[in-house]
Amino acid sequence: MLPTWLRLALIGVLAVVVVGNESGLARVWLPQNGRQVPSTVIQEGGRLGAWQFGFEMGTGLRTFMTSSVPHLAALTVALLAWWPYALLAGAAFGAGRAVMPLVRLGWGDGSDWDRRYSIAGRPFRLVTVATTLLAVAGVIQAVT
Repeated sequence: MLPTWLRLALIGVLAVVVVGNESGLARVWLPQNGRQVPSTVIQEGGRLGAWQFGFEMGTGLRTFMTSSVPHLAALTVALLAWWPYALLAGAAFGAGRAVMPLVRLGWGDGSDWDRRYSIAGRPFRLVTVATTLLAVAGVIQAVT
């Protein structure tokens, strides 16, 4: 096992990369599967399709991500959390990934939803980064 200071340093370095990526100040490629869940899963699957989307993303079956935030959550869990918390984090990630397609599906007009999201995308990304950083700080506080 790595010493605590090194685990915290790795998380800190990745946090800086994530903030840079999400704010647009820098672009650092982070590893991922690179396959997207086809839109037919959501469009033709209805609510079940949205849950399938979340399951595939949460388990890593298809992990093309437009955000680098999940990398920070995954590294924090891998380096600091006990296995039950890792399972909980994976389930929460999968459920969270299902929320967007469920909301888009419930919106009715997918193109209108996409247009509105493109307008609100940057502020939404920054709020997501801020809440993730707070969650990571909470995990660090609880473990150290």
